[in-house]
Amino acid sequence: MSTHLLRSELLNLGATATAKVLLAASMLMAAISLLANLATVDSAELGSTATIERVMHASTVATLTFALIAGIVSSTTDYRFGRMDQLLLSEPRSSRVLATKTVTGFMLGVVYGLAGGAVALAVLAAYYRFSDVAVDLTSSVVLRPLAGSLLACGLFVVFGIGLGTAVRNQPAALGIGLAVLLVLQPPLLIGLPELGRLLPGAAGLSMTLAPDEALFGQLAGTVLLVGWAFALIVIGDRRLRALGA
Repeated sequence: MSTHLLRSELLNLGATATAKVLLAASMLMAAISLLANLATVDSAELGSTATIERVMHASTVATLTFALIAGIVSSTTDYRFGRMDQLLLSEPRSSRVLATKTVTGFMLGVVYGLAGGAVALAVLAAYYRFSDVAVDLTSSVVLRPLAGSLLACGLFVVFGIGLGTAVRNQPAALGIGLAVLLVLQPPLLIGLPELGRLLPGAAGLSMTLAPDEALFGQLAGTVLLVGWAFALIVIGDRRLRALGA
């Protein structure tokens, strides 16, 4: 992996206004989701483990969605503005280019996870302090969903990069990714849970400890999402080789 190529990808990710807007939006939605769920809880139940687990998971859902969008946008934008042609001129081996984008994409996802986690902890601490209810921010009930989200965000960005590289067309790739995540998955988890829990979005929910008995455990969900991300990167790499930039 070229150091020059890695540096170029990192600078490109941090320089675009779209990336900054998506990150800010994910942080805002993490706070809103957490507050919206807390607002439905009776004050007598605020201290319960079940409540904390539910609201912490809720704070991660939007972050995962925005991580997927960020991965798709980062890869398809290269084709929209001809940047992929420039990358392949400097590094003709397409697999190396995609490997670099995978590494930097995972790093971007970790940033999403860290930012969303920091917002969730800050909002949770402020809300419980205002409600005069004690909460241990270092407990596993609080930290395990955030740790799962940290890794899941990285994998969702990688998944999005693979999908965007395979499809290339940005609206189409966004439509496919969000349709699977937000349209196809919910009814399948209800009607056909054995099938629905195999989808990448369900794997992400497993990693953030969603309170759904149909889902896998955190470790199994992690393995499943790693498999999905790897599969999409392989598909994207083959399409990149077959069609050229």
